[in-house]
Amino acid sequence: MREFRSAIEGDLRHARMSLSARLAPLSLTARSIADLAVGQVIQTNQHVETPVEIHVNEQQRFVGTLGQVRRHVGVQLTEAVPGRPTFKPVRTTSGRIL
Repeated sequence: MREFRSAIEGDLRHARMSLSARLAPLSLTARSIADLAVGQVIQTNQHVETPVEIHVNEQQRFVGTLGQVRRHVGVQLTEAVPGRPTFKPVRTTSGRIL
């Protein structure tokens, strides 16, 4: 059993997934968007207690709050969102022997 566990852990460490944090909606004028430049900081005026959605592979999995750790922006996970299946196969009786 241990050899299976270490093999699975090794595979999981090499797994890739996308992770994104979605802040509250922000309104900008078209002119402001056109003037955006690489490295520019956008003031969101979002309060640190405002929830942030954490998406894993395009699905919301957690809710958190903004924070700071050693001068880096961070997100503290405060709640797990129960997983929802993205596809549920339809079961039919066609082709089955009853």
